[in-house]
Amino acid sequence: MPRLVLSRLLMLVLLALSSTVVADDFPDRPVKVIVPFAAGGGSDTFVRVVQSVIESENLLGQPLVVINVPGGGGTIGSRRVLEETPDGYTILNLHDGIISAFVAKTVEYGPEAFRPLAATGRTASMLCVREDARWLDLTDLMDEAVQRPGKVRFGANLGALSYFDALRVEKAVPGAAFRFVSTGGGAKRFADLIGDGIDATAFNIAEFNQFRAAGVKALAVFSEQRHPDFPDVPTARECGVNVVRDSMQYWWAPPGTPDEVVEKLTSVLRDAMATPALQQRLADLKMDPVFFTGRELEEHLSRQQIAMSTVGARPLLLPDTPLLIMTVSILLAGGLLGGRLWEHKVRPATGPIDPRVPSDSTLPVLRQNPALLTLLLLVAFCLSFGFELAPFWLLAGVFVMTTGGLLLEWNRRNLIVMVILAMAAGPGSFTLFTKLLTIDLS
Repeated sequence: MPRLVLSRLLMLVLLALSSTVVADDFPDRPVKVIVPFAAGGGSDTFVRVVQSVIESENLLGQPLVVINVPGGGGTIGSRRVLEETPDGYTILNLHDGIISAFVAKTVEYGPEAFRPLAATGRTASMLCVREDARWLDLTDLMDEAVQRPGKVRFGANLGALSYFDALRVEKAVPGAAFRFVSTGGGAKRFADLIGDGIDATAFNIAEFNQFRAAGVKALAVFSEQRHPDFPDVPTARECGVNVVRDSMQYWWAPPGTPDEVVEKLTSVLRDAMATPALQQRLADLKMDPVFFTGRELEEHLSRQQIAMSTVGARPLLLPDTPLLIMTVSILLAGGLLGGRLWEHKVRPATGPIDPRVPSDSTLPVLRQNPALLTLLLLVAFCLSFGFELAPFWLLAGVFVMTTGGLLLEWNRRNLIVMVILAMAAGPGSFTLFTKLLTIDLS
């Protein structure tokens, strides 16, 4: 994992350089919270409720900016925070999926890789189908899963909580087997369910409460008792399926975040959870306003990890899509360059030749093919950005400067223009989006 190793080395350097800095003035700019799911799902809704209360009560002193980074069952967003600078200005909200992804081996890290801030808000999970589905209850659904193994399409974010819910249900009913359909977060699974792409899935109660008016029916709730707001929905145990599971919303900081910053962020979350406004909003979402941190949080996480480890999930190996894209781009650029060089050698270009340039050099080929040159520079830029070799503003500026300089003549007039464009594309755009518009470019 070159990118992860490099980011850790850079993190250690930053910590060494900033060891004498005291976080008394934290925060002095907006704080980003990464929600590793699409907008509209349960996690996104929860975080935006907390965000609104923190800002309305001025608990942080700076804007709390929500950044949705969906994909990989929450692992793309969590990895991004893992590799962030540990200064408290980028944090993560991720439920028990941070444990399930590690247990399913879709990532090599678990809760211990982060600095936990707090657990805030708890809700039970429900097995849901479309309102017009043929199954009347969970018993009816599981009978079909036993009699026709692999026919019931269960939408699950593989390696995430919905996947583990399905595994638990399968394990509780001998002979039952679902056909898993890889989907996304709550909002995506809802769209797939309504669109008949899947037959069943798991939502937490907050998500079900949000989606039910659009045609979602709950067959069972995975809790000890029936939920008081949904007394007609039986527990899974009442249906003969011994599964109990709730979901907690956790807040995380990158490893190495200073204690002062962790304490500040934890204090903000504690104060927010204590406000009547947030408690009422959580009641509307059918969530319990729990809050704990420290040793209590560590013990809770340990129990959750043990419980998931006993399910017996098989390892899920997901392709490294960014690496695949970069490899294809490099091969494509190399193939184009090789073809042009061969053509140049076999059939030299007509027209005047600069005597200062050797005839066997690749420079004439590149200058005669600006599209190829731009592609090569773009590949270099993407590789540098992908492996975080330098900040975005610096890479963007160098890319514009180099591309323009090579495509044009390196004279004083063009050089001045390239410097201006590089400043606008690099530091200028970064400042505009991240400082003024609070749009993430990191």
